[in-house]
Amino acid sequence: MGIVKLALKLFIAGYILYTAILFAIPFVKFKIYEAAAKKIITNEVSFSTEKVREFLLKEAEDISIDIVPDNITIEDFEKYLKITVKYESKVRLPLTKKIYIFEHQISGNREKKENNQ
Repeated sequence: MGIVKLALKLFIAGYILYTAILFAIPFVKFKIYEAAAKKIITNEVSFSTEKVREFLLKEAEDISIDIVPDNITIEDFEKYLKITVKYESKVRLPLTKKIYIFEHQISGNREKKENNQ
């Protein structure tokens, strides 16, 4: 019986560790993408909004985040542009097959230039 208990404890510990890793991956990807997206939004003032959208999509593709152009909204205000990226990441638990959906949002403002319009 001692070996069965040990095997069960190891299985439970492994399952908990695996589940923790599954839940951590979307948040790690989000933090990496958030840093890159904020840099693109705020620092690339000389690029057009289409180019910024293209850079945001490319950066998401590089770290395996599924974003389509519709996930990126650009709001035009008088003195600045507000750029928002919204997307969802899904985590499917093993054995239970339960799916958790996490919504992520990144927003940033950028100075409006005459050539950005």
